[in-house]
Amino acid sequence: MKKELLIILFTSCLLGTTLKAQYWTKNGTGLSASGVCVIDLSVPEDKVAWGILSVFSSGSCGGVVPYYTKTTNGSSWNAGAISLLPNITPVCISAISATTAWILASDISTNKVGYVYQTTNGGTNWNIQNSSYSPDAGRFIHFFDANEGITVGDSSIFRTMDGGINWIANGALPVDTSFLGSGSTNFILNSYEVVGNTIWLGDVYGYIYKSVDRGINWMRMPNTIFPNSIKGIAFKDSLYGMVVASHYVGGGSGTSGGTDVDESYYSIDGGLNWLPMPILFNSSNVDDLSAKYDVAYVPGTSNTFIVTSEYNAAVAAFSGISYDGGKNWSLLDSTEQHTVCVFTSPT
Repeated sequence: MKKELLIILFTSCLLGTTLKAQYWTKNGTGLSASGVCVIDLSVPEDKVAWGILSVFSSGSCGGVVPYYTKTTNGSSWNAGAISLLPNITPVCISAISATTAWILASDISTNKVGYVYQTTNGGTNWNIQNSSYSPDAGRFIHFFDANEGITVGDSSIFRTMDGGINWIANGALPVDTSFLGSGSTNFILNSYEVVGNTIWLGDVYGYIYKSVDRGINWMRMPNTIFPNSIKGIAFKDSLYGMVVASHYVGGGSGTSGGTDVDESYYSIDGGLNWLPMPILFNSSNVDDLSAKYDVAYVPGTSNTFIVTSEYNAAVAAFSGISYDGGKNWSLLDSTEQHTVCVFTSPT
């Protein structure tokens, strides 16, 4: 992979009411610094969205460059720095309004510590929630309302019922110790979905973890898609969903010169079983095996899903759309690394 920096720009998708005409409008992140990429997005309202940015270097994304960006009109974005502890990187964000948001931040170099930071004034100040310390790297945070929230790490779960003033340990995910050899798993950033009270998380071993009660109880779906790492998850309801995943095929040396090969699957039973469903563009511009980064369902449609490309400039840049639940796809473009995508409506 190329050892170079690039600027990842936010893009917003404008879909016609008939979902027959699509185009992207490029919006800046509101940050003048180069070499950053979008890690996660949270959209609490139609025109309010928050994102966190981190460093892109040497073919990977997720270094210590703590910035946030926000829009309150759906188009212009304003960014600011986040004052975090040394060597701590923001990995996930959950916002409930234009003023209030939480960030989960971790030491991703050691995977041994995680913290929660909150802002109640639109991002001007971020305060660490002292009771939120976790013994491993946090990967996922979500607030259902102003009081109830959850964080999940590789081997820890914490819940709060008072907006994060107090975080209470809630056990760990039911990992397959016979397969992993330990009580800890590992997640790729942004590998989650929340629909109502149900949460799905996907790990690098191809396992889906699911909670139907806001994270109180968890079950591991029995069928792994190993050796694929799950990157993006999208469910349109409690039953029908998709995942995009990939596995690395090494080059001549066995450790370099290889590529991430794409895989994609669908489920009709809430993630209990997964069946292959390749994303085929039939285009000379984008190889069908090019790794996808994220997938999202478009609320308010019967079966529309959007898929996006990796953040690495060395691989294909694209986005695609399906109107039939992922069976057939067409390219929206083949020019930008779109990375994370979130939709609130057909428009």
